[in-house]
Amino acid sequence: TLLNSEKRLFLHIAAVFACNFVNYFYTAASEILKYKNLPFDVLRPLILETAFKVQQMDPESAQTGPAVRFDRNIVEKHKESLKDFPELQELYGMVSRQIFLYHSGKRDHADLFKRVKAFIFDVDGVLSKAATSHDKIGNPVRTANVKDGYAIRNAISLGYPVAVITGGCQRRVKLRCKRLGVKYYYDCVNDKVKCLSHFISKTGIDASDILFMGDDLVDYKIMNKVGIPVAPADAAPEIKETAKYISHLKGGEGCARDVIEKALRSQGKWIISNLLSRSSL
Repeated sequence: TLLNSEKRLFLHIAAVFACNFVNYFYTAASEILKYKNLPFDVLRPLILETAFKVQQMDPESAQTGPAVRFDRNIVEKHKESLKDFPELQELYGMVSRQIFLYHSGKRDHADLFKRVKAFIFDVDGVLSKAATSHDKIGNPVRTANVKDGYAIRNAISLGYPVAVITGGCQRRVKLRCKRLGVKYYYDCVNDKVKCLSHFISKTGIDASDILFMGDDLVDYKIMNKVGIPVAPADAAPEIKETAKYISHLKGGEGCARDVIEKALRSQGKWIISNLLSRSSL
């Protein structure tokens, strides 16, 4: 069958991905092996096995490795080991992130959200939009999403402890959280892990059952301390790598509602008749 010019173009692009790019990865692998005096021949059987698999199944199903397993500990260990190859270190992180994002979008997260017993949220970039205007003295004006507020209030009414941890010192944000019923509010924070420890000591909930949603590097340490780290769609790349779930919604645009609803639905508590009996915001 003759292909038209547009189809030929995209066939060529696909071939670049499937052949030219892959051959460069072979070259990169060879350089890494030489660094430790290992021959490229040790990889040849694995290369043949991988090539055979894509003849028997679709490439998506054939994908293996730490990125598709969401094994961030291995990914970080590999990146650290590539410190003498900064270009390959960056490439490793970028490709791992793309594999993660692709497969996380197709993964069933029901089991993950069934474990949630408490919620913790950052403010800037999560409950509030990352890009905002400034007031007269130069402080960012925080936004608030009513759907996030509705979900937070309902989660609290169902018995879920909810905390907010922020480096900001905004009285308006504190008042809003108080109105929503948030009992655990931490502001002007430099060390979010200490706030997590306090929250655990007060609630008795294990860190493995806590969902934390953050968006930037200041959230990296606490996200590695909880069992259910999640992120908004516009989070920093390093945070997306750490997250076990990435919302399709951006910070300040309903991402907190997204994860709360998923948790309640997975636990059979997102019942319309019950929710309608509670006041909205």
